Amino acid sequence: MIHLRLKELREKAGLSQAEFAKKLSVSQSAVGMWETGKRLPEHDTLLRIARFFQVSTDYLYGHSDASAASNIHFSPAPSVSSIPVVSRVRAGFGGVVQEEFSGKEPAFGLKVPEEYRYVRVEGDSMSPKILEGDLALVHLQPDVESGELAIVILAGEEAMLKQVIKDPSNGCISLNSFNPAYPPRIIAKEQLDTLLIYGKIAGITRSF
Repeated sequence: MIHLRLKELREKAGLSQAEFAKKLSVSQSAVGMWETGKRLPEHDTLLRIARFFQVSTDYLYGHSDASAASNIHFSPAPSVSSIPVVSRVRAGFGGVVQEEFSGKEPAFGLKVPEEYRYVRVEGDSMSPKILEGDLALVHLQPDVESGELAIVILAGEEAMLKQVIKDPSNGCISLNSFNPAYPPRIIAKEQLDTLLIYGKIAGITRSF
Protein backbone atom coordinates (compact mmCIF):
# COMPACT_ATOMS: atom_id res chain seq x y z
CA MET A 1 0.00 0.00 0.00
CA ILE A 2 2.86 2.40 0.75
CA HIS A 3 4.05 2.37 -2.86
CA LEU A 4 0.58 3.22 -4.19
CA ARG A 5 -0.09 6.05 -1.75
CA LEU A 6 3.39 7.49 -2.08
CA LYS A 7 3.05 7.71 -5.86
CA GLU A 8 -0.47 9.16 -5.55
CA LEU A 9 0.68 11.85 -3.10
CA ARG A 10 3.73 12.77 -5.19
CA GLU A 11 1.70 13.12 -8.38
CA LYS A 12 -1.01 15.15 -6.61
CA ALA A 13 1.72 17.50 -5.39
CA GLY A 14 2.85 17.94 -9.00
CA LEU A 15 6.36 16.58 -8.35
CA SER A 16 8.43 14.35 -10.58
CA GLN A 17 10.39 11.52 -8.98
CA ALA A 18 13.59 13.57 -9.41
CA GLU A 19 12.06 16.66 -7.78
CA PHE A 20 10.68 14.65 -4.87
CA ALA A 21 14.02 12.88 -4.38
CA LYS A 22 15.81 16.23 -4.20
CA LYS A 23 13.41 17.53 -1.55
CA LEU A 24 14.05 14.42 0.57
CA SER A 25 17.81 14.41 -0.11
CA VAL A 26 17.67 10.87 -1.50
CA SER A 27 18.39 9.41 -4.93
CA GLN A 28 15.76 9.23 -7.67
CA SER A 29 16.34 5.48 -7.87
CA ALA A 30 15.33 5.18 -4.19
CA VAL A 31 12.00 6.90 -4.94
CA GLY A 32 11.53 4.64 -7.95
CA MET A 33 12.07 1.52 -5.86
CA TRP A 34 9.64 2.78 -3.20
CA GLU A 35 6.93 3.40 -5.78
CA THR A 36 7.33 -0.01 -7.41
CA GLY A 37 7.31 -1.77 -4.05
CA LYS A 38 10.85 -3.12 -4.47
CA ARG A 39 12.05 -1.36 -1.33
CA LEU A 40 10.42 0.30 1.68
CA PRO A 41 11.58 3.66 3.05
CA GLU A 42 13.46 3.43 6.34
CA HIS A 43 11.42 4.45 9.38
CA ASP A 44 13.08 7.88 9.72
CA THR A 45 12.55 8.55 6.02
CA LEU A 46 8.91 7.46 6.27
CA LEU A 47 8.37 10.02 9.04
CA ARG A 48 9.89 12.71 6.83
CA ILE A 49 7.60 11.71 3.96
CA ALA A 50 4.57 11.87 6.25
CA ARG A 51 5.55 15.34 7.48
CA PHE A 52 6.23 16.49 3.93
CA PHE A 53 2.78 15.47 2.69
CA GLN A 54 1.06 16.30 6.01
CA VAL A 55 -0.43 12.84 6.41
CA SER A 56 -0.10 10.16 9.09
CA THR A 57 2.13 7.11 8.75
CA ASP A 58 -1.05 5.04 9.19
CA TYR A 59 -2.36 6.64 6.02
CA LEU A 60 0.85 5.76 4.16
CA TYR A 61 0.66 2.16 5.39
CA GLY A 62 -2.99 1.94 4.33
CA HIS A 63 -4.22 1.44 7.88
CA SER A 64 -6.38 4.55 7.67
CA ASP A 65 -8.32 6.41 5.01
CA ALA A 66 -8.87 9.44 7.23
CA SER A 67 -6.81 11.63 4.92
CA ALA A 68 -8.13 10.64 1.52
CA ALA A 69 -5.80 11.91 -1.16
CA SER A 70 -8.60 13.81 -2.87
CA ASN A 71 -9.04 15.94 0.27
CA ILE A 72 -5.39 16.70 0.98
CA HIS A 73 -4.33 20.31 0.61
CA PHE A 74 -0.62 20.86 0.29
CA SER A 75 1.16 23.72 1.98
CA PRO A 76 4.23 25.20 0.28
CA ALA A 77 7.06 22.69 0.14
CA PRO A 78 9.87 23.15 2.65
CA SER A 79 12.72 25.29 1.43
CA VAL A 80 15.74 23.48 0.02
CA SER A 81 19.22 24.59 1.09
CA SER A 82 22.63 23.66 -0.31
CA ILE A 83 24.75 22.51 2.61
CA PRO A 84 28.56 22.25 2.31
CA VAL A 85 30.01 18.75 2.51
CA VAL A 86 33.06 18.65 4.76
CA SER A 87 35.69 16.17 3.63
CA ARG A 88 38.00 16.82 6.56
CA VAL A 89 37.64 18.49 9.96
CA ARG A 90 40.47 19.14 12.40
CA ALA A 91 41.40 21.42 15.25
CA GLY A 92 43.84 24.14 14.29
CA PHE A 93 45.90 26.50 16.38
CA GLY A 94 44.09 27.72 19.48
CA GLY A 95 41.26 25.20 18.99
CA VAL A 96 39.92 26.91 15.86
CA VAL A 97 38.19 24.39 13.62
CA GLN A 98 39.64 23.97 10.15
CA GLU A 99 37.34 22.61 7.46
CA GLU A 100 38.02 21.24 3.99
CA PHE A 101 35.05 21.10 1.63
CA SER A 102 34.10 18.79 -1.24
CA GLY A 103 30.95 20.26 -2.74
CA LYS A 104 27.39 20.69 -1.53
CA GLU A 105 24.29 18.54 -0.99
CA PRO A 106 20.63 19.55 -0.52
CA ALA A 107 18.77 19.62 2.79
CA PHE A 108 15.23 20.82 3.37
CA GLY A 109 13.36 22.69 6.06
CA LEU A 110 16.38 24.18 7.86
CA LYS A 111 15.66 27.48 9.60
CA VAL A 112 19.30 28.62 9.63
CA PRO A 113 21.18 26.67 6.91
CA GLU A 114 24.46 28.44 7.75
CA GLU A 115 24.56 26.51 11.03
CA TYR A 116 24.77 23.12 9.29
CA ARG A 117 27.35 20.99 7.53
CA TYR A 118 27.31 17.54 5.95
CA VAL A 119 30.09 15.17 7.02
CA ARG A 120 30.61 11.93 5.10
CA VAL A 121 30.91 8.94 7.41
CA GLU A 122 34.11 6.90 7.20
CA GLY A 123 34.75 3.47 8.67
CA ASP A 124 32.39 0.99 10.30
CA SER A 125 32.54 2.00 13.97
CA MET A 126 28.87 3.10 13.95
CA SER A 127 27.47 0.18 11.95
CA PRO A 128 24.95 -1.27 11.53
CA LYS A 129 22.90 1.88 12.20
CA ILE A 130 25.22 4.28 10.39
CA LEU A 131 27.28 3.04 7.47
CA GLU A 132 30.41 4.17 5.69
CA GLY A 133 29.48 6.62 2.93
CA ASP A 134 26.40 7.97 4.71
CA LEU A 135 26.07 11.73 4.96
CA ALA A 136 25.66 13.02 8.50
CA LEU A 137 23.86 16.36 8.75
CA VAL A 138 25.58 18.25 11.56
CA HIS A 139 24.29 21.25 13.49
CA LEU A 140 27.34 23.28 14.48
CA GLN A 141 27.39 23.65 18.28
CA PRO A 142 30.09 23.42 20.95
CA ASP A 143 28.31 20.96 23.25
CA VAL A 144 25.66 18.20 23.25
CA GLU A 145 23.52 16.42 25.82
CA SER A 146 24.58 13.05 27.18
CA GLY A 147 23.46 10.26 24.85
CA GLU A 148 23.42 12.39 21.70
CA LEU A 149 25.46 11.71 18.57
CA ALA A 150 28.11 14.22 17.64
CA ILE A 151 31.15 14.85 15.50
CA VAL A 152 34.03 15.09 17.96
CA ILE A 153 37.71 15.93 17.56
CA LEU A 154 40.50 14.77 19.82
CA ALA A 155 43.84 16.53 19.77
CA GLY A 156 46.01 15.19 16.97
CA GLU A 157 43.23 13.05 15.47
CA GLU A 158 40.71 13.34 12.67
CA ALA A 159 37.08 14.11 13.47
CA MET A 160 34.89 11.11 14.28
CA LEU A 161 31.21 10.37 14.77
CA LYS A 162 30.47 9.05 18.26
CA GLN A 163 27.76 8.85 20.89
CA VAL A 164 28.73 11.19 23.73
CA ILE A 165 28.01 9.83 27.22
CA LYS A 166 28.67 12.12 30.18
CA ASP A 167 29.25 10.71 33.66
CA PRO A 168 28.34 13.39 36.23
CA SER A 169 29.80 11.29 39.06
CA ASN A 170 33.38 11.74 37.90
CA GLY A 171 33.19 14.33 35.13
CA CYS A 172 34.44 11.90 32.49
CA ILE A 173 33.09 11.60 28.94
CA SER A 174 32.77 8.30 27.09
CA LEU A 175 32.87 8.29 23.29
CA ASN A 176 30.84 5.24 22.26
CA SER A 177 30.51 3.35 18.98
CA PHE A 178 27.51 1.28 17.87
CA ASN A 179 29.81 -1.45 16.56
CA PRO A 180 30.77 -3.64 19.56
CA ALA A 181 34.17 -4.28 17.99
CA TYR A 182 35.15 -0.74 18.97
CA PRO A 183 35.43 -0.24 22.76
CA PRO A 184 34.42 3.10 24.34
CA ARG A 185 37.06 5.80 24.61
CA ILE A 186 37.07 7.37 28.04
CA ILE A 187 38.12 11.01 28.30
CA ALA A 188 39.11 11.79 31.87
CA LYS A 189 38.14 15.09 33.45
CA GLU A 190 41.69 16.44 33.25
CA GLN A 191 41.83 15.58 29.51
CA LEU A 192 38.61 17.32 28.49
CA ASP A 193 40.49 20.30 27.10
CA THR A 194 41.74 17.96 24.34
CA LEU A 195 38.16 17.23 23.23
CA LEU A 196 36.36 19.50 20.78
CA ILE A 197 32.71 19.01 19.80
CA TYR A 198 32.17 20.12 16.22
CA GLY A 199 28.41 19.66 16.23
CA LYS A 200 25.36 17.50 16.92
CA ILE A 201 24.08 14.94 14.41
CA ALA A 202 20.73 16.19 13.12
CA GLY A 203 20.12 13.43 10.58
CA ILE A 204 21.63 10.75 8.35
CA THR A 205 21.17 10.53 4.58
CA ARG A 206 21.88 7.30 2.73
CA SER A 207 22.03 6.96 -1.06
CA PHE A 208 20.88 3.74 -2.70
